[in-house]
Amino acid sequence: MEALFIGDAGKALSVIKKLGKESLGRACLQIDVDAVTAKSRVSLPANIRSAVSVVTVREDVLFAPVQRLLAGCYFVDNLETFIEFWKAHPDFNFLMVATQEGEVLDCRGLVHGGRASGQQPSSVLEREADIRRLRSEIETERKDLNRLREQAAEIDEARNSAEVMVETRRQRLAELNNEVSALNAEARGQSQKLEQNKLSRGNGELEIRSLDSHHAEAIQALETAKEELLASESALESARQSGIDHESAITQAREQRDLKREALADVRLELAEKKQRLASLDRSLGEVQRESTDLQERILRCNQEIDNINEQIAKLQS
Repeated sequence: MEALFIGDAGKALSVIKKLGKESLGRACLQIDVDAVTAKSRVSLPANIRSAVSVVTVREDVLFAPVQRLLAGCYFVDNLETFIEFWKAHPDFNFLMVATQEGEVLDCRGLVHGGRASGQQPSSVLEREADIRRLRSEIETERKDLNRLREQAAEIDEARNSAEVMVETRRQRLAELNNEVSALNAEARGQSQKLEQNKLSRGNGELEIRSLDSHHAEAIQALETAKEELLASESALESARQSGIDHESAITQAREQRDLKREALADVRLELAEKKQRLASLDRSLGEVQRESTDLQERILRCNQEIDNINEQIAKLQS
């Protein structure tokens, strides 16, 4: 049952004439009349509900017309149980009953049912309902489109930020690579210096052993000179002179030995300093390598995030 409430009878008749004159279709219009409806005194079972108790109106002004329109109309679960109820209560006063499947039975005993093929002529109310539905769908689609556009803008902004971040990380990685290269070159230089210091240390130790050997020989010569001095008084003057010469040679040898020992100590001190610097460089190099590894991992995550964003953008565009 469908009806369009007009209210004024003159306007309703004018609309009906215009629909017939211009072949615009058929329509059911309701006018405002004071009609008295008889109420049925039969107690209704739970499966029979009055249409007035089920249907609601959006505007209060339509309440009375809807009450008149649905007077004597009922909703039932199925027509079989209602027909049995009607046979048991023939004095039940009703106008029309309907089921959820669209089956209709009126007070004359006419049953309307079945399923249409889908190609039904459109009435004025159906066209108006279609227009309202299409407008609602268009508004919903427009909102969805705006939301997708906002999401696309956010994705573009996030992608731009990610590209800037990736470029910054790449520059930082290049700087770190340069620093690592410089540190590696410095480490190679320090290694070469360390090898040279090792060689110098070996040479110094050889010189010290040579000086120790010369010192022992000088001491032996001195002892020999003393023995010769005690053995021969006649060669005292010459022996003394010889002893003085040997003592001078011993003194010089000792001075040279002391100088070599001081040089060896300096070499050892410099070698210790070089070792400390090399250990510090190794630690710095390890920190730089760990930072480079961390940066490469972050760059990989950024690239993965960019790939995900590009896939999402491609999906949104498609």
